[in-house]
Amino acid sequence: MRPNALKYFNMHRVPEPGCDRLVRTLLSDVPAIEEARHVLVMVDDWTYAVEVYTSEGEIASFVDILARFVAVRRDALERSVGGARAPAVGLLSADNRDLWAKVSSLFVTIIALISDDNPTEL
Repeated sequence: MRPNALKYFNMHRVPEPGCDRLVRTLLSDVPAIEEARHVLVMVDDWTYAVEVYTSEGEIASFVDILARFVAVRRDALERSVGGARAPAVGLLSADNRDLWAKVSSLFVTIIALISDDNPTEL
């Protein structure tokens, strides 16, 4: 894997007015590193955590990861054909950037008020 590509692992975007902020989650910040073995995938508003490591703790092969993504797409398609609909959570982040930044900030505040963990970011 190219060194530049590695810098995108353990990273997420935080919406802010005018421009997103990229935030890296350090391995020392993850309570149980065994849980940081997935890629979050959204397909037709369905959310999937796709494991990208083997049971031995090695990064899965390209073929295995691709097969998992294909299985995710197949599952979402079967749900859609069966008439199931996921909550349109992704719709919030598709809104105007500045409005989404305000809504996201409000979510973080609400979660901090009701959570024992007091998260600082979504």
